[in-house]
Amino acid sequence: MKEPRASGNEGVHSDGKLAEDTPALKRGGDGKPAAKDVEFEEASAVVAKHVKLLKEYNEIKDVGQQLIGMVAENRGVTVGSLYENGEFGVGPKD
Repeated sequence: MKEPRASGNEGVHSDGKLAEDTPALKRGGDGKPAAKDVEFEEASAVVAKHVKLLKEYNEIKDVGQQLIGMVAENRGVTVGSLYENGEFGVGPKD
C-alpha cells in the first residue's frame, strides 16, 4: 500500500491564505511574542533596510558611470582611460 504524499499545501486554507498557528505557539507563557519571533522580525527589518540601501547605492553608481561615459564620449577617449587617471576620484578597481 502506498503512503499518502504531502501535497505541499499543508497549513494552507482552501482560499489560499496561510493557516495561523495557535496563539500559544506564537506567544510565550506570559502572553508576549516569543523571543525567537522578535529576533526574526528585527533581523528581517535589518535585511530589508540593507536591501533598500544597496538598491539606492546601485542606482547612484549607475548614474555616475553614465556621466563618466558621457565625459569619455565627449572627449573621444575610453571610459577606462578616465578611470586610470583618477580624475573623478575612482579607479579601475572601484
